[in-house]
Amino acid sequence: MTNDLARIAGRAPGRIEVREVAATESGAPPPARLSANAELAARTVDRVLDVRRRTSSFSGLVAGRRNSPGGEADAMASPIDVRPSDEGLDHDAVGVGVYAVLSDQVAGESPDEIEGEVVAGETVALADFPAGAAIGTALHSVLEHVDFARVADPEQRESMLRELDRHGVAPRWAEHFVAALPALVEAPLKAESPGLRLASIAGTDRIDEMEFIVPVALGVDDRPRGAALSPAALAGVFDRHAASDTLRGYAARLDQLDFLPLEGFLKGFVDLVFRHEARWHVVDYKSNWLGTDVSDYAPGKLIGPMIEHDYILQYHLYVLALHRQLARRLPAYDYDRDMGDVFYLFLRGLSVSHPIGTGVYRDRPPVELIEALSEIFHGRQLEGVS
Repeated sequence: MTNDLARIAGRAPGRIEVREVAATESGAPPPARLSANAELAARTVDRVLDVRRRTSSFSGLVAGRRNSPGGEADAMASPIDVRPSDEGLDHDAVGVGVYAVLSDQVAGESPDEIEGEVVAGETVALADFPAGAAIGTALHSVLEHVDFARVADPEQRESMLRELDRHGVAPRWAEHFVAALPALVEAPLKAESPGLRLASIAGTDRIDEMEFIVPVALGVDDRPRGAALSPAALAGVFDRHAASDTLRGYAARLDQLDFLPLEGFLKGFVDLVFRHEARWHVVDYKSNWLGTDVSDYAPGKLIGPMIEHDYILQYHLYVLALHRQLARRLPAYDYDRDMGDVFYLFLRGLSVSHPIGTGVYRDRPPVELIEALSEIFHGRQLEGVS
């Protein structure tokens, strides 16, 4: 045994010492004795950590932005930039300051035109409802577990009130939200399909908080390891394949992201994936406060917060994850036939009493864009993009 230890010590001269010690009466070995002249120092790190290989998320990708306060945030983060158990879960933003400016710049250029006449002067039901990440988390939790078709049932009402109480929502606000929910779930999500409402989605046709983990530049499907994911690669996809001038212009914002090149995995959760008329759709709930008037939640006003909080990138990542999943699970999967719409539901503006489209940002990314995203996640760099 001693000879074995001596051989190990011989491979690290000056760093490992083998010596015999006598046990004390307590059974513990005596402390090592250092020379009075011994100089102590921490070891010098002489190897480079490969921070490209890590697990990240939408939050990790957008945490830093060049030329903005805190733009180095992601660059200085731990190589493993995954938060604890809530990583990838939605945390809604608050504030309204920049939305008006952005909305003026892109008015009329959202993927869908306004689907109803929104008249100023009508106050939304949740106008004075509290805002913030904690409230957003509470509302998400309720919507994750509720049966949309039975929100008015006494048993479900009590269950929702208990859930809101568990998240610390004051009773009067909990009652307020539960009272507003029946009109919310009955709101049509698109004019072309007036029967498409949250209340019409059967439990067997929905997946709540769908978790996904997408490999990034790992050489999956018999492909060799490719280039790491970069802000320039994301920007290049939108610049080439976005279906509107607004989303093509969003490429410049993506190019200002400051995340470290990524090889590894991207993970997250989609609030709701559901099937309707043989197509699969993506839903994300947003509790952002945009104002008190119904007109503040008109579709043309929603593009501002969608850009400012990078929800544009978020839902394209969600569609990519669903696209990958369906391609593996559905026989003869075809994007054009099987993929439906993306609905970002700004809950404060969503009600059956409002014009169709109020509180609803809707898009359906072109297949060329999603396939190009898939390629750069595989590590295939687009021509001219570094």
